[in-house]
Amino acid sequence: VPIKSYPISIGTELNPSVLAETTIINKVIDPTYYPPRGGEPISPGPENPVGTRWLGLGFVGYGIHGTNNPQSIGTPASSGCIRMQNADIEELFPLVKVGTKVQLIYQTVLIQEDPLLHTKTITVYPDVYGQGVTAAQLSQELARLNWPQVFWPPLLTLLKTPTGDPHPLAWQWPLFCNGQAADLVAAEWRGAFYVPYDQPFDPRNPLALATVKWGEEYYLPLQD
Repeated sequence: VPIKSYPISIGTELNPSVLAETTIINKVIDPTYYPPRGGEPISPGPENPVGTRWLGLGFVGYGIHGTNNPQSIGTPASSGCIRMQNADIEELFPLVKVGTKVQLIYQTVLIQEDPLLHTKTITVYPDVYGQGVTAAQLSQELARLNWPQVFWPPLLTLLKTPTGDPHPLAWQWPLFCNGQAADLVAAEWRGAFYVPYDQPFDPRNPLALATVKWGEEYYLPLQD
């Protein structure tokens, strides 16, 4: 169970972060930065590229560290290190010891459930390394959680336009007409129910303006 999460910056596509298991091999407060290709070292201070803390990893020259460029956090911008906000790594620093195991994974799909409200959300991140793993990870996560009632069309839309923002999951429900089961399904999303709407989209039709488009199909709120 995750205890705490932090936003980070990872390596660029040309200098990707190493994906493997390693350990913390050293810890440095107010580190000096040594450029990887020579050049003058940079002393601790506001201009130091590795910020205020350094947690060295078992890969030579790589670590988890702070930054003097906080705007880069959340983007693939480092030379392979794991970059954090200075305040975040200062909080993390005393919680780990030399020898602590570190596993660097590349996960573009994150599904979470609020432990109190039991609301379920999905976050799809851009596949910055172009590994083509997003759809497979989504299927694996849903299979692991055993949530067969998830409504797929919104998920397919998210796969095409990953934002890195959490979205509520939609759920499918059987649809009956005059007591007979239909081949189509209804959807529940954000506490509202939707039914398939197969009329041509016409902006002059107030019903059309109430529809939601998932994939190539339109759905109409049940109350409409």
